[in-house]
Amino acid sequence: MYKNAHIEISKNEYTYTITVKDYHKHKDFVSTIIQTFVDTKGQEKMPNLEKDFTLRTQIAADKIVSLETLLKNGDMTDEYFKILFKSLAFQLENLHKKNLTILHYKPKHTYLFVFDFVGVFIYLNPEDVYSLEMERIMIDCPFEKTFFTAPELKQITAIPDYTVLKQASYWSFAALLIHYLSQYLKIKEPKNIKDMTTVLNKIKHKKMYWALQRCLEAEPERRYLIFI
Repeated sequence: MYKNAHIEISKNEYTYTITVKDYHKHKDFVSTIIQTFVDTKGQEKMPNLEKDFTLRTQIAADKIVSLETLLKNGDMTDEYFKILFKSLAFQLENLHKKNLTILHYKPKHTYLFVFDFVGVFIYLNPEDVYSLEMERIMIDCPFEKTFFTAPELKQITAIPDYTVLKQASYWSFAALLIHYLSQYLKIKEPKNIKDMTTVLNKIKHKKMYWALQRCLEAEPERRYLIFI
């Protein structure tokens, strides 16, 4: 159903099983998944998830499906987009509290979990999670530069680099949302900042427009993430 080098989700008859490889290496990342379930649903505890993930954890979700599948099947809605923003924002802020961040997002790793008819979106790839020190990203190895990579990260010419602020993740967060938004609206997929502006202008009358614009400020110090 879903598998990367570190996390696998499989479907059983009544539940889903999440298997975490190298659990101790990624335990801070997976703990933010639990906290994001709690934050997004607005409950103190999640049924069946009151303890941390172990190497293999069963989860009684009504449904787990990739966001790409939702978009492909025409099942995405305006309300789901609000939940998408809220969920991924909570997850990113929870990572920052643990001095971690997402260097840049990749579309195929966002999944919807539905509990009691309430949806929560989660980014599932720990390979994109980097450590923070003094709010700067600890980049110790080469990485692929893509559309979802913040401009200041693309300017790095030598590794290691410890100069980029955590707000690079806000830029990538906005790029990911705009990418999904273009698919939802069935318009040209953005390839550059000009294209991103074209997509955003389609929702200029909505709160999400301003929330995403704040993540895309040219100066990283001026970027911030607000909840809508």
